[in-house]
Amino acid sequence: PRPPLPLIESTCFASLDRFGQGSRWRCSISSPRSRLPLLRPSLSSPCLRSGLLSDVSSVYLSYAFCKRSLMRENDAKAFVRVWKVMEMCYKILGEGKLVTQRELFYKLLSDSPKYFSCQRHVNQTIQDVVSLLRCTRQSLGIMASSRGALIGRLVLHEPEEEHIDCSILGPSGHAITGDLNQLSRLNLSSDARYLILVEKDAIFQRLAEDRLYNQLPCILITAKGYPDIATRFILHRLSQTFPNMPIFALVDWNPAGLSILCTYKYG
Repeated sequence: PRPPLPLIESTCFASLDRFGQGSRWRCSISSPRSRLPLLRPSLSSPCLRSGLLSDVSSVYLSYAFCKRSLMRENDAKAFVRVWKVMEMCYKILGEGKLVTQRELFYKLLSDSPKYFSCQRHVNQTIQDVVSLLRCTRQSLGIMASSRGALIGRLVLHEPEEEHIDCSILGPSGHAITGDLNQLSRLNLSSDARYLILVEKDAIFQRLAEDRLYNQLPCILITAKGYPDIATRFILHRLSQTFPNMPIFALVDWNPAGLSILCTYKYG
């Protein structure tokens, strides 16, 4: 994938160039998963194969489309939100920082309260930008907000950092960072025989207090409910590093528990 900074620049310049040429545009919007009115130039436009929409006639975010007009206030706002989010991401990347979606919301609320009155606007627009630029949230400087934790027979070691022995921690365990780049750099070592996913934080802390991993050599991991991206990522890393370690799950025997289990397994 192309680096995000040049990608944001080329996207903005290509779009402004098309608007400046006065080409006729047809707007489309995907199904409720995304609310971005997508630009689609008419077939007679000489710019069809250049810039942002090279080799495709529109950027598909989902399966169903309906027409939207830029003359409508709400549709126009969706476009403005995209540019505002790209502008803020451009600043964040230029400073070499990372932010969570919540932090990004407060920045946008302060900068453009007219367009971002709730977290939902930010979440939907991030999804639109990711689909428009065909990149990841992490590459835009937006990291996953993690609430996960792990404990047990596991040693974490990041290059040029101290080792973290997860078997000597308190019952809250080791908090999983939302920085996926940092998680990908971790060196993992373990003598555990099992990996146990725990749905509820209260159960996780009770098992940690009882030092279950000393009686049954294992690693305990929890996302305190539905798993976030960072917790799923570290689980993936553990399964790749220790392919022969079986993974078990301790969840409620109800639809919500099974949904959590399926989210861990299938995403």
